[in-house]
Amino acid sequence: LWLAITLRKRGKCTIQIPDWMSVAALEQRIVAERTEKLLSDLPYHYMEIAQLLLTNAKEDIILPDKVSVLLQDIENIRMDRIKLGVMSVAESIYQNRSVVSAHLHNASAMEVLTMKRFFLSSMDTFYKLCPSADDEISNYDNAESGQSGTRKLRKFRKN
Repeated sequence: LWLAITLRKRGKCTIQIPDWMSVAALEQRIVAERTEKLLSDLPYHYMEIAQLLLTNAKEDIILPDKVSVLLQDIENIRMDRIKLGVMSVAESIYQNRSVVSAHLHNASAMEVLTMKRFFLSSMDTFYKLCPSADDEISNYDNAESGQSGTRKLRKFRKN
C-alpha cells in the first residue's frame, strides 16, 4: 500500500480500490451491520486503509465523498454495537450474573484500540473490587508480612 501511494503521488500509477470499498459493497455492509448479530467481516485495518486511499488516491475512487460517508456510517454502527455489548456485560454483572468472557468477533484494529483502555481500566477496577478467594488468602498473608495485596492486571505486549 505504501509503495502504491508513493507511486501514485509521483503520477506513476493508479490505484485499484479494493472491492469492499465500492459504494455497492459498503451499502450492503451497512445493511448487514444493522441486521446481523455479529460485526461483519471487514479487513482488520479497514479504517486505516480507507483513510490512506481517500487521502492519497481520491481520484481513483468512484464517488469518494459517498464512500467516506458510508465508511463513517459503518464505523458509527459498529461502535454503537460494541458499546451495547459492553452495556449488556455491565448489566449482567449488576444483576449478579457471572460473565466468563466477552467476544469481539471481526473487530477492527481501531475498534480494539478504542476499547482497550476502557477494558484494561475496568478489569483493574474489577479485580480491586471483587477479589477471588485466592486473592483474599494472598491479601491476608501479605498483610501479615506488611506487603500490599493489590492485584494488577497484566498487560501483554506483542514482540
